[in-house]
Formats: sequence, structure tokens, C-alpha cells
Amino acid sequence: RSACSARSLRDPWRVRRYANYNYRLAKSLLKLGHQPVIFVSSNKNESIIYEGMEVNRVLYEGYDEWIYRNKYLCDGYRLLKKLFYKRTNWKRNASILHLKAQSKRINKRIWAVSRHLKFDMIHYPHLGGLAYYKPQNIPAVARISSSTSLCQKFGGYGAPDYEIRRQENFEFKALRRVNGVFGPSVQIAKTFEKSLGLKVKIIESPFVEESKDLDQIPYLNSMQGKRYLLFFGTIGLIKGAGTIALMIRDFLEKYPDYYFVLIGKVQESSVPNVSMIQHILEMAGSHAHRVVHHDKMEHTKLYPFILNSDLVVLPSRIDNFPNTCIEAMAHKKMVIGTRGNGFEQLIDDGKSGFLVQVDDPKDLLDTIFLALSLPKDDQQKIEEMAEKRIQSLRPEKVIVELVEYYRIIIKGAG
Repeated sequence: RSACSARSLRDPWRVRRYANYNYRLAKSLLKLGHQPVIFVSSNKNESIIYEGMEVNRVLYEGYDEWIYRNKYLCDGYRLLKKLFYKRTNWKRNASILHLKAQSKRINKRIWAVSRHLKFDMIHYPHLGGLAYYKPQNIPAVARISSSTSLCQKFGGYGAPDYEIRRQENFEFKALRRVNGVFGPSVQIAKTFEKSLGLKVKIIESPFVEESKDLDQIPYLNSMQGKRYLLFFGTIGLIKGAGTIALMIRDFLEKYPDYYFVLIGKVQESSVPNVSMIQHILEMAGSHAHRVVHHDKMEHTKLYPFILNSDLVVLPSRIDNFPNTCIEAMAHKKMVIGTRGNGFEQLIDDGKSGFLVQVDDPKDLLDTIFLALSLPKDDQQKIEEMAEKRIQSLRPEKVIVELVEYYRIIIKGAG
């Protein structure tokens, strides 16, 4: 039996959430006969049963919210902030106080539940330092999701640098309190081993297809019968949307019968007060009518867009073990990813997909031309090799490896 601590439902510190991984992990553990119990920060306290798993929602309020809800403290608190705000490090420390409070509340609930439901293991995400107040009597591991400092460097957070440095330091302190650290990406693991001085176990993430019952309506309404390239994921600087903007006009001019489809949540571009989609449309010029954007959608609606695309373009500036790449390859699609990232772990360049340099629109454009110009037989061979690579991520293989790692940690902590 394991306790899986998930991310916050609210995200005031721009801490990224990895709900898909936690959901797939818990479902796979359940299928193999284990009993996962999930804990997640929420705006209320309750325990529910979801798809056969116990989910504990833990009420979390930041210090500001708690004080403002208590009218007797509110006036005095405002006065103190006004008097001492400029003389203290309140602003610089606020985010860490929030993260500590979240960790304390989550772990307090885990400890309370463990009094009547024995846990063999706690599985934490590393982001946000949720393991900081872990119960001492229960073995625990943490999964590295990404590098906070690298995400900041490549435009992923948009928070002040000092805040990100403090968050990362807090996350490092939390990682030193668990019994084992693992992650799917060789590249990110090396970064953490150098920073922490701890060994990071490599365990790749399992791929579980969300649903076989597809909703074709969004695809049929917008792209039926059209040829297109596809990008899906967060449409922002960190995922390489800026690189797409720099090459999209040349691509659309070279291929007048093609469209470029982008699916996902939109972030700001490098141009102030301009969204990334607006920036891409402006850069497309007279071809902007062949740039199609859809907001983030459920997998049942997304998968038809993947299945009918000619090529999936994912020029991320930094990535761990990208789910987008895994999903596209699982659906037998040629993918263009970037070097120096988790893509290299998934793609054998020229055989199961293609790799390009980060922030290099010319390299991306040339590789698109190369992929689309290949004979159909060669394209099919690449697609088959892509699918074959993802077969190695079957849950029955990866989760067994993870459970064995759990057992080693439990034995070592005993």
C-alpha cells in the first residue's frame, strides 16, 4: 500500500503540476493488485473514492488567506505589513512559507490516515518540496519531474529569479529527507546528481492510453480532409513556440496545401502584452488563415488530431521525459524533438523520429522539409520504430520495475 502525494489544485507559486503521471501511476498500481491512496491539496477537506482509489483532499490556505478570513487578525496584520514590508524579507520569504505550510498540511493528513491504514511507502513529487515534513516512520521516495532552475532559465515560470532560487533550494532540502530519488530522464538526473550529491535512479514513465473511445467531432469540424503539422502542449517559450513562430511563414509558403495546428493552453510571448498565438499569427503574415489554434482538450478529442497529422513538431527548449512525444510516437507518428533534452532518450534520430538543435528555426524548417519529402515507405518505417520504442514503456514492465525499487527502499529503511 502506498501513499501518492499529488500537486496542489491551486498554483500560486507557478509550481507545475503532473496530474497525468500520478493518475497513470495510481491506476497501474491498482491494476497490479496494490492499493494506492492519493493526497492532494484542495480548497476543502474530504475523502472520496475515485475509480476504485481513495483520494484525500486536504484543505490548504496560505497565510494571507487564513489571516484575512479571521477578522480579528486582519486589521493588525495589514498594519504590520504596511510598517515592516520594506524593512523585512517578507516578500522574498512568502512563497517558501506557503510551500512549507502546504507540505505540513499534506503530511499531517498522511500521518493521521496512516494511524489506521498502514502505508508501506510514500511517493512524493519533488516540485514544491512536498516531502519536507514527511513522517519519519514511513519510507519515502521522490520523483524528479523537471529542473526548476532550468525551467526558469528557458522561460517557463516568469517569476522573479530570487523566488525560483529559494524554491529550488527548498526542494533540494526536501529531497535530502526522503529515502530514494528517481526520475525518468537521464539528462535531468545528471543535473540533480551534480547539485545534490545523491544518486538518482532512472525509471522511465509508463505510457497508458487514456481512452479508445475517441470524440472525432472537434477534428471533423476543423481539419477533416486537410493536411497539417501538429504541435500540442503548453504554447509558450519553454516548449519552443517561439521557434515555431520564426519558421512558420517559410513553411506555409513552401507548402501551400498544408496547415499548422496548435493545441494547448496559451502563454505570453517574448513581446510584452502579446500572447504566443497572436505572435505566431503575426509572424505567419498572409498565411495566418492556415494557422489553427484549439485550446487544451481532453485526450479523447486530442487523439484524432494526432492520428491524422502528417508530422508532430515539438521544439522544446527544455524537457524531462515529454508526454507529448510519447503520446505521438505511441500513435505511430513521426516526431521532431530537440537535442539535449528527454527527446534523445526516446528518439533515435532519423530512425524513430528526428532531432534538431534548440532555438534553431532553420534546423527545424530543414528537418520538416526532410521528413515530408521522404518516400512513404521510409515514413512508415520511422512510424513503426516510434511505436516500437513506446512499447518498452508498457505499464506491466515499468511499474514492476518501480515496485521493485520501492521494495529496495523499504528494505533499506527497515
